[in-house]
Amino acid sequence: MEALLEKQQQLQHTYIQRQSRVLEEESKSYEDTLASDNSHKVHCATHQQTAETSFFESLNQNFEPPSLPLALQRFHGGRRNIAPGAYAAEGPLADTYVTPGISPRHPATQSPSSDDGSEQGVELTSEDSNLIQAEPVEELENERIPTAQPIFKNAKWWWKRKLFWSLSAEALVAILIVLAITIGVAVKSNRHNQIGHKQQQGAIQIPESTGATSPPRSFLDSLNLPDYTLEALDDPNSPQSKAYEWLVGDNTSLPNWRLVQRFALATFFYSTRGDYWVNNHGWLDWQTHECDWEQNFVLLEASARRRCDISGQIISLSMVASNLAGTLPQDISLLSPSLQLLDLSSNMALTGQIPSQIGLLTRLTTLYTPVTSLSGTLPTELGLLQSLIDATLGSNKISGSAPSELSLLSKLTSIHFASMGLTGSLPPELFQLTNLAYFGMDYCHGIDSKSVFLAVTSQMNWLRSLIMIGSEGAGISLSSEIGQLTELENFIMEGWNMSNSSIPSEIGKLSKLTSLTIEQTSLAGSLPSELSLLSDLQWLDLSSNRLTGIMTLELFHNLGGLKKLVMSGNLFSGSIVTEIGFLSDLKDLRLQDTRLSGTLPTELLTLSKLTKLTVANSSLSGSIPDGLCHILYHYELACHSSSVCYPKKTNTSVCQGTALCGCSCRPC
Repeated sequence: MEALLEKQQQLQHTYIQRQSRVLEEESKSYEDTLASDNSHKVHCATHQQTAETSFFESLNQNFEPPSLPLALQRFHGGRRNIAPGAYAAEGPLADTYVTPGISPRHPATQSPSSDDGSEQGVELTSEDSNLIQAEPVEELENERIPTAQPIFKNAKWWWKRKLFWSLSAEALVAILIVLAITIGVAVKSNRHNQIGHKQQQGAIQIPESTGATSPPRSFLDSLNLPDYTLEALDDPNSPQSKAYEWLVGDNTSLPNWRLVQRFALATFFYSTRGDYWVNNHGWLDWQTHECDWEQNFVLLEASARRRCDISGQIISLSMVASNLAGTLPQDISLLSPSLQLLDLSSNMALTGQIPSQIGLLTRLTTLYTPVTSLSGTLPTELGLLQSLIDATLGSNKISGSAPSELSLLSKLTSIHFASMGLTGSLPPELFQLTNLAYFGMDYCHGIDSKSVFLAVTSQMNWLRSLIMIGSEGAGISLSSEIGQLTELENFIMEGWNMSNSSIPSEIGKLSKLTSLTIEQTSLAGSLPSELSLLSDLQWLDLSSNRLTGIMTLELFHNLGGLKKLVMSGNLFSGSIVTEIGFLSDLKDLRLQDTRLSGTLPTELLTLSKLTKLTVANSSLSGSIPDGLCHILYHYELACHSSSVCYPKKTNTSVCQGTALCGCSCRPC
């Protein structure tokens, strides 16, 4: 009995707690239902099953309904001693029939009906009577009262209304959140200052990055960094870790490609000691777009000085003579989607090897590394740079042989080996690249220069520029094969031992030559008359050789476009022919350290563009022609090796025993 009482109290408490708020509001509806529902006298179980099915299907969720008085109760006159809700739908009191003054009985324990058809019960004991706590209500004669349906119907309506308002509240909150995000994005966009980054192809409008919050772990995963970068991040002192730490403090709302781009540049900054650069203006400034981080462009055309493309991706990284130190990081490869120019020239403190990951820069068209302290060997991965057009590879600490993979660079138009410790010969396939129009090799003492020169002159008849500078100890013969380079426009040979060679007459076949320099080669013999066939020639420098003979009339007859003529340091004799006056475009004339004699011809006065005249240490005599003093801004005039006269407009010049004086010099 105690267990039964405890269970009843629990059920009552649960029901009252859930239904007290709605009973008062629904009382009228309940009374109306009682009055109109007499025709629906069905068994309690049917009402319960129908009500539960309808209710749970409407909610479409698993919900345990409250304990409701689902049992029908029968009264026979008198007062109703049990109020609706006094008993549970299940348990020992379910489906109980109650008669005034008679104890409620479970159907299983009811007494047989009396002869008059009335149902009999037993009197309630004192213990059982304590279970009945309901207030008496009006007497209903022999009427079955459906207590479950009205209350359950009210509960159904109440839960529907609660579900409606709950869903409405959630929908309203969702709408408010979306509205807040939209307003926030609009405000943020309005607050961003756009940086006008002007380039030749147009102006780039780049939003300024703003404040920073620490990104989640997924932030690192979203960058999709390569394994070698992730390994470097394990070292807190690595440039990669420092760059990532800086990036974490930056605005992580930037698109991933911008975050990776910034990370790569920051790694480059830390790896090459950016704090000590000559100019690091703007670098690692969150509020400055990386396109505006300062770079140093030298000797490049304006079209090649663009830092970014129209979308804001880095296409040029030029750090010429910027005091770079440290090493070139592997993570330079992260700029592969856009980087086209990488110029590290003239940074002697830049050490370490060229990383093999440089081969991932598949869009790279220009690579410059001369005058650095890079070491190791040239990586074979250079052959992966299928877009490479112009390459200048340099550093005397780079050793080994040139990789044969260089011959895979089919788009290569220019290659220059500058001051390198390479040994052996260059790959023979390299001389078969038909797009290779410019070939250069400077101070590569370990390379077999003789075989290289022979391969170039005998195979590369499409070549437009040939520059070879070496040491006098290496011997090269200037042979007739030079005449096969009919497309040649620029020919420079300097520092080689050509004592057994002279200028071949086949030089006249190079009709497209605009610049010819054969300097410090111990070249002997006289000047061939075929030089006059080079009508496009603008620069002729044959200084510091052992050339002999005289400068004849034919030499200048067809060289009207010549702007610079350097014949100094040779064994030329005779006088300066008057036909030199035909060189109307001449600006620079150097005839010092020769055996020329006679006087300066007055025809020099016709050279209106002449600004420099050098005739020191020669056998020339006489005076400077009147009028040259008003043209020349620099003089180096000498009659003997021990005395030089420098007439200048601002200083008083003194002739000391010279045979050639003029202008402000006093006669000797």
